[in-house]
Amino acid sequence: MPISKFENTMYVTAYELARDGLPDKQIAQALGVAQNTLVAWCRYRPALADALARGRRHRDPGNELTFHQYIYDHLSPNLKDLWDEINECEELENGMERMEALFKYHGKRARQHLFVYSLTQSMFNISQSLRKLGIPRKTYEGWCANDPEFHELMDEIHWHKKNFFEQAFIGRVACGDTAAVIHAVKTKCRDRGYSEKIEIEHTGTLQHEHTIRIVDLDLDLETRKKVLDALRAKQQALDALRAKQQGALVDLCQGP
Repeated sequence: MPISKFENTMYVTAYELARDGLPDKQIAQALGVAQNTLVAWCRYRPALADALARGRRHRDPGNELTFHQYIYDHLSPNLKDLWDEINECEELENGMERMEALFKYHGKRARQHLFVYSLTQSMFNISQSLRKLGIPRKTYEGWCANDPEFHELMDEIHWHKKNFFEQAFIGRVACGDTAAVIHAVKTKCRDRGYSEKIEIEHTGTLQHEHTIRIVDLDLDLETRKKVLDALRAKQQALDALRAKQQGALVDLCQGP
């Protein structure tokens, strides 16, 4: 491990970068080392790991946090250590073998948790996440079909995702982002007149008219003819009554 490259000023740098919301990979790049080196430094130098943790706890609200970093912060300490070891394995020739050994020790549930975290890091690319952790597709499909706890885990990640989106949205409102403020008042203050839609409340019974053709009825020809004749007679009577009423109205208007 290139521990000799470490300088004491990096404690402060690491703290500031973590406070600004950078993930470990970008922090390592800023320090001029590979991510697995940063992981090794954190193991050998607990003060560095503490600086990163404190920076993330004291994050500037004005800096936006990536979703996968948000989830990483919610992993248990053991899973964080396991994830860091997996990232370290990626750069080794026998990385996959070492990764399998890690999972044999930590069990299926740890692999599932890290798969869910890997989803957040890969923008929910399932294939990429399976490949990173060496999980066969059939294993993943088996989890989805037969493991209720895995379903709960996926539900939990979606719950965290909603919280993250809501937190980011409220942060934009707090910063005075015009679009975010407008959206907030339109959705949360509709009862105060900020909605663009006019909502009409209707009480009572709605009546609908429907047209049914005789040919659509399941009637024989003779019955259809009788119905048609009856309708025509009814229509003629209505027409005659309407003509009589119109004539009476004309006479009334003309007067004696």
